[in-house]
Amino acid sequence: MILVKELTAVSTIAVRGLDLQLFWELNQLVPNSLVSIADLNIKKGEGLFPYCQLPARNALKAALTAYGQSLTINSAYRSVIAQAMLYSQKQRGLIDNLVGYPGKSDHQKGASLDIEEWADVKTLMTSHGWKWTYGNKDAMHFDCTSNQIRDIRPDSIKAFQKLWNKTNPDNQIAEDGDLGEQTLKCIYNSPAEGFPNVQYPRILKLTTPYQFGKDVGQVQLALRKAGIPLEQANQIFDNATEQAVKAFQQSKGLSPDGVVGEQSRILLQLS
Repeated sequence: MILVKELTAVSTIAVRGLDLQLFWELNQLVPNSLVSIADLNIKKGEGLFPYCQLPARNALKAALTAYGQSLTINSAYRSVIAQAMLYSQKQRGLIDNLVGYPGKSDHQKGASLDIEEWADVKTLMTSHGWKWTYGNKDAMHFDCTSNQIRDIRPDSIKAFQKLWNKTNPDNQIAEDGDLGEQTLKCIYNSPAEGFPNVQYPRILKLTTPYQFGKDVGQVQLALRKAGIPLEQANQIFDNATEQAVKAFQQSKGLSPDGVVGEQSRILLQLS
């Protein structure tokens, strides 16, 4: 088990397991704080966690429509965990990028994007609700200017505090949404791959015997809502459900493997 403070990686993929647990906790705390951008016409940079606030998604969609091509998004929403990891790497000289202090980074609001093709779309983005915030100092970085953006950073910090307290009954911390010294220390002492005793949505697929339960029923209802023919939502992952999942995946440009993992859940609006 590798702790966040022990990482030498420079990609936020290294904390993706812990990030997913935090994201699930955030969804329980404040539902729909973030929405997926995975279904938009984008190329995903390494480490991209494809979420942002709804006004930012709408502004990105408008810019993409005007551009008429895909854009490579290297970073969108970034959790306090991922930000703490990057800041630590910055402090140790492992990266030389501009990295904000955890709890204060723009990316933690879910209203910022790092765009690979920034030079080609700088004018376009600024005319569609985005600010080229730092200029050449951090050229890829754009911030959504919508007045509907709210600061979700305290919610993310509180979600981590709740996650920590669930898994560390003998070392409780205040659930106040404030990134104090104690909370930051707990982030660095968390397992990068996630806490082993925390469950978040299971991967659903056709098995023998069939998987069944409320989570299967939620997928079936989401498939029907998305317009995929499925006769019944019987909470059983049967052959008909697998075929419906494959049809949905194909309609979204995913590999039609019939497995409901992270990406399919995102596009079904279940994560």
